[in-house]
Amino acid sequence: PEPEEPKEPDTPKEPDTRPEPEEPKEPDTPKEPDTRPEPEEPKEPDTPKEPDTRPEPEEPKEPDTRPAPKQARVDAPPRPLKTIRPDYPEGARQRNEEGDVTLELTISARGRVDSVTVVKSCGFAELDAAAVRAAQRTRFTPAKSGSMAVAATARLTIAFKLTPRK
Repeated sequence: PEPEEPKEPDTPKEPDTRPEPEEPKEPDTPKEPDTRPEPEEPKEPDTPKEPDTRPEPEEPKEPDTRPAPKQARVDAPPRPLKTIRPDYPEGARQRNEEGDVTLELTISARGRVDSVTVVKSCGFAELDAAAVRAAQRTRFTPAKSGSMAVAATARLTIAFKLTPRK
């Protein structure tokens, strides 16, 4: 048999310390400033407001009982059985406070008010509270879906307007 050649011991290789070739750089040129205008926040479209041509009522106006959003199909909205006449708080009267209070009402299939939420305040807590009390004690003809009475949600605006006392 032939003698084996002695093997060299495994020695760790030295790390390659040669620098990696650099990619060609673009020449340094000063960047131009970004002159694009900053995006503006979206604005509400300017729609001219129509002048309020409603006659000024002596008593609070009839309620707006249009169905509120997110409601099942209703063929006939609920209607108050009587004109809603809230009590005008004496303190608010003395301070000459006036305004419109918009409420959202949940009306049962029996015509009773289940809940009242102030959607838009007139800015005076006493008038808001008087509007809520008036809505709570009002009875309605229920909303109809076909010929069936159904629960519904409606919006109601109560106007508080002072009239000179005689």
